[in-house]
Amino acid sequence: MTEAPPRWIANLLSALCPEHLGDEIEGDFFEHYVHLRKNNSNFGANRKAFGFVLFSAPRLLSKRKFYLPTNMDMIRNYAIVAVRNLRRQLGYSLINIFGLAAGLASCFLIALYIQFEIGYEGFHENKDAIYRYIPRYKSEDGTVRMQTWTPPGFAPAMTDYFPEIERFTRYSIFEEEPLLKNGDVVLPSEYLALGDRDFFSIFSIRLLRGDVQKYMQNHFK
Repeated sequence: MTEAPPRWIANLLSALCPEHLGDEIEGDFFEHYVHLRKNNSNFGANRKAFGFVLFSAPRLLSKRKFYLPTNMDMIRNYAIVAVRNLRRQLGYSLINIFGLAAGLASCFLIALYIQFEIGYEGFHENKDAIYRYIPRYKSEDGTVRMQTWTPPGFAPAMTDYFPEIERFTRYSIFEEEPLLKNGDVVLPSEYLALGDRDFFSIFSIRLLRGDVQKYMQNHFK
């Protein structure tokens, strides 16, 4: 029967122990492991020994002495040497600093752009079930092109051929100035759009004013 703890547990304890208390703590731990080994299986003793080391880790780390560079003279000397090197090779230093700044700025901008492109539609509750149809066609010169426009009756016809489609919605803006008035006020076209009644059921867009359910009760409201 092995009376010594596993090497990885002993190494972990040795790394956590303060240098001036290492021999004393490791000796007590070995005695404790012998007691655990007598009353438990090999696996049980190792499990309890590992738990004992983890439980003692905060107290052991609090007694360690971490040496940090707190000498102000040394820090001042480092600063003086750095300033002298910058002055001695000013052009080279400016190129390095500018390149580092440009590289970091480019990385941040690219990360922000990717984050926006991936997540700008992530607020929709049904985002995993929303699909957009984009037709492709071949032009006269043989180039394959894509467009976002579809015939008005295309979406209702799709539901007849594909029962997997639960809901659909169409969305369109006015390309010409419509004659719509609210009293004597002419409504500008940039504030107007057309959509099906399921638009707000598919997309999680809240109205600034009004009730969605009441608004969508009629096709032409």
